[in-house]
Amino acid sequence: MSTAPRLRLAVAAVASIAVAALVAAAIHALMEEFQYRPGHPDPARETVVHVTLDGRYGPPRAIDVEHLWGECATALTEAQLMAVPERPDARHLEVVVQPALTKHQKARVGGCLRDLTVHRIKTSEVSLTERTATTTPTGDPSPPP
Repeated sequence: MSTAPRLRLAVAAVASIAVAALVAAAIHALMEEFQYRPGHPDPARETVVHVTLDGRYGPPRAIDVEHLWGECATALTEAQLMAVPERPDARHLEVVVQPALTKHQKARVGGCLRDLTVHRIKTSEVSLTERTATTTPTGDPSPPP
């Protein structure tokens, strides 16, 4: 075998290894980007979920609002589930969730509230804001900073 075919074979082998390495790196990068990693809620922060509601047949009923929140609260942890809306008015729902929602939870809860339509209501505006907690998760007032 002359030198030229050996050189071509070596170049083809190196090129194949390089392509395989690039494909493996791309697959790894995609896996890292789309992997679910549950965050750790920050107990010193709280998330305020504010929703404006539209009723299909008049003002939204409290039971329908509770159903909407119950469907979308599935992303919350047991400690966060204590944040149940007390008596929503006819057009607005505000829930304070503590500890604050993680990035993944915000995406799930916000997307659910924007997309879900319960029998009699749907949302027209959804906002999730974060602030320093005013109480501890047990309900005790936070110490001053």
